[in-house]
Amino acid sequence: AAAPVNPNDIDDTSAVKPHRMSENSKYVISRWSNRTFKRKDQISGQPMNIDYLDDCKLYVMDDMDSTNIDDCNNTVMVFASVANSIFLRTCHNCTIYAACKQFRVRDCTNCKIHLFAGTDPVVETSSNIHFKPLNIRLPGMKTAFKKANLDPSVNRFVHVYDFNAEDTKYPEPHFIVTNEGHGLKMENMCAEDGTPECPPEIEMLLDGRLAPAASVESGQNKSHNIKTGAQAWTAPPVEAAPAPAAAASDPNDDEGSDNGKYSDYESSSAKSSSKYSHSEDEDTF
Repeated sequence: AAAPVNPNDIDDTSAVKPHRMSENSKYVISRWSNRTFKRKDQISGQPMNIDYLDDCKLYVMDDMDSTNIDDCNNTVMVFASVANSIFLRTCHNCTIYAACKQFRVRDCTNCKIHLFAGTDPVVETSSNIHFKPLNIRLPGMKTAFKKANLDPSVNRFVHVYDFNAEDTKYPEPHFIVTNEGHGLKMENMCAEDGTPECPPEIEMLLDGRLAPAASVESGQNKSHNIKTGAQAWTAPPVEAAPAPAAAASDPNDDEGSDNGKYSDYESSSAKSSSKYSHSEDEDTF
């Protein structure tokens, strides 16, 4: 469970800045340690920049456009709804609770991601990134979802695309996905700011009454060399009807000589090199 928030530690403007470049403005939080920050009825769909936080807590209850998060360590960050992307870069030992359209990770290690994602998450040059379903309630979260145009019934957090799936420079596992057997319960956060709530589909997915949505790369839209999977938790894509049998070709006709030349490429494109966990026992953070 998340540690209780001490309201005396939140956005104390009289606090001595730990660095001459420290900033705590509406849309920028930069260079702080051991502080708790909140944003409620302030962001109004605008983007935020967050960087150089150590041992901090951040709660954003507003809908927002996007956020870049850089160089944070041992920090907990909570985002009610992000209409576009969350980009996590060079962060270590952080815990993220987030609902967003797109989630990207680069150059990060040992992070827990409790996620609602409208598209397939992306991992790049990272290790030990553990994806789990979102399991929080926040004041105003239902409204924030609507303002960000997020469909709570379409969560693709299990379909992780690894840009470096075969690169041995980065310790394995690059990422882990835990869906079944996650051992999570819903958590109420920021109750002092209102009644915690969430779209019902968040709870339905957590307790198994709703399955994750199919990958955006499934079926006919699959990209070449995709490193993704999690088919066990989603309904298979509807297969297209078989094409009519081709007329027999003239053995002397060169145009028929390419039949089947793409079959090896197509089968290799679906290769999966990710690691999935069905048990909380593999959570080593």
